Amino acid sequence: MALTAEMPPEKKTTSRQEEDRISQLPEEILLLILSHLSMESAAATTILSKRWRHLFYFLPCLKIASFYDRGRSSPDSVAREFATIFDVLRSRRCPLKCCELSISFREQFDGDMHRIMHLLCEDGLEDLSIANYGKDPYRISSHMFSCRTINSLYLYKCSLSAPSDFTGLRSLRTLELDDVVMTDEQFEMMVSGCWALENLIVYNGYQVKNLVICSRRLSRLEVITHRPLGILVEEAPCLDSVSVSYSYHEADLYWKDVANTEFYHPEGEIVESDSEDSEDSEDEEVSEINRFLWLLVGLGHTKTLKLVFDTEAAECLEFQGLLLVSLPSKHRLIQLKKLDLKMHFNGKYLASILVSLLNGSPNLQELTVEIDKFHVYTEIVEADYWDKQIPSECVQNRLKTATLIFYYRFVEDCIGFPKFLLMNACALEKMSINYTLKKKEKPLFSRFQEELFSLQKASPDAVLELTPID
Repeated sequence: MALTAEMPPEKKTTSRQEEDRISQLPEEILLLILSHLSMESAAATTILSKRWRHLFYFLPCLKIASFYDRGRSSPDSVAREFATIFDVLRSRRCPLKCCELSISFREQFDGDMHRIMHLLCEDGLEDLSIANYGKDPYRISSHMFSCRTINSLYLYKCSLSAPSDFTGLRSLRTLELDDVVMTDEQFEMMVSGCWALENLIVYNGYQVKNLVICSRRLSRLEVITHRPLGILVEEAPCLDSVSVSYSYHEADLYWKDVANTEFYHPEGEIVESDSEDSEDSEDEEVSEINRFLWLLVGLGHTKTLKLVFDTEAAECLEFQGLLLVSLPSKHRLIQLKKLDLKMHFNGKYLASILVSLLNGSPNLQELTVEIDKFHVYTEIVEADYWDKQIPSECVQNRLKTATLIFYYRFVEDCIGFPKFLLMNACALEKMSINYTLKKKEKPLFSRFQEELFSLQKASPDAVLELTPID
């Protein structure tokens, strides 16, 4: 008679035991999990068990968003929430390293915010994020400007006004200013006072007209602006990567408001315009081409450059009718290896910028151009424009890869520039063309494809790839 071994009955797992499994995780893991929760959710875990009772008070990071109410709460309820946050910060049992503060700021609570900022900045805070969703910009507390331990700072819809005795945030490595209200002087003081600054991101500042940058350790600069803005890099010997997006909206409205009474000359001197001058002279002083040149003359150490010119920015160039002839010989982009552009390269004014960049970047090796959408009335270069261009040093001897991306309309004039590169780039290893097509554009693209593959390439071994975009 065969003996059959009976399996022991399966033990039922209770919810209590499942909870205990989580509680047995190392304290470092539990703290990491809680750091991803809002302050209210993290505080609620203190009632789970003895194991969880004290973890909240040792969290390295707090996400404070309890009074992000977009103005729906009464002043009394907001005041109580401020008091709660104040009590939480005072009851902590270890230094706070990171804080994400989301607020709906009102001026009557400025004193409460001042007290909270004092607690946040007095004991080793390293990463601070302040996002204001109220109608009034939040004026940054003076306590933040005296914090010696902050190495990362993000500000959204705040007012940047450093005190007169500001000596700099000496540990700050990353500064991100998003819709911040600031003057030219306040911005320059902030940046130049942060000696360790490596990463600077500016998204659509208010009031500021010129970003003047002096920072000896800055390695990455990113600027996105919705209106004409001067960018002058006076001193940044370590600036390796630069990205500037001219993403104008309602360009005509902005353009009426760009005549400055004070602006910066490419050599750094301040030029004051006469208030009695005609409107034409003011427009000439703040021309987009001059602003663009101010940016380029400070990028002698940059290796990677990304530029975005949207349709409205192109309209501003066309409105002024000024062409970029060339870069000053002493301000060529000698170190530039990679150039990434988003623009319509056959628009008359943007084409002049593209040619000037190629002529002024003798060591360029990688080129990417994403062809942006354009208006039907955009002024296009002549049919033989690219045939007349003299190949630059980089096109003839350095350029290795070229990528062209057609996300929008594909028209007949698009063939001139890729032909120019294939026929003149002697060191070219690969050209990639990524495209989307409408049904009516397919015959045109077939002719474009045949013509490219039939060309006598300057680099016989160059690979030509045409890939549809899903």
